[in-house]
Amino acid sequence: FHAVGDTTAWNWQMGSQLQWLDGAPGRQLVYNSRTGDADAFYPGFGATVLDVDTGAKRLLPLPIYVVAPDSRWALSVDYRRLYITHRT
Repeated sequence: FHAVGDTTAWNWQMGSQLQWLDGAPGRQLVYNSRTGDADAFYPGFGATVLDVDTGAKRLLPLPIYVVAPDSRWALSVDYRRLYITHRT
């Protein structure tokens, strides 16, 4: 076991949506995270892209639901609306 990061942006049904970016160079992954940005489209939520080998992180302005196999595109859902139908 080797921890690569931590997050509090998750629920028991969907987790943090951790996904490998298979189409990206090197070994990169993405997971949902809290940003602390109250003015963001999803206040306080975004996603973190992590290069596992270098530890470099890049923040995305929206949380991620699923990533395309080539890692060029990602889909985000309205997690506030999802909460209405999938309370945790």
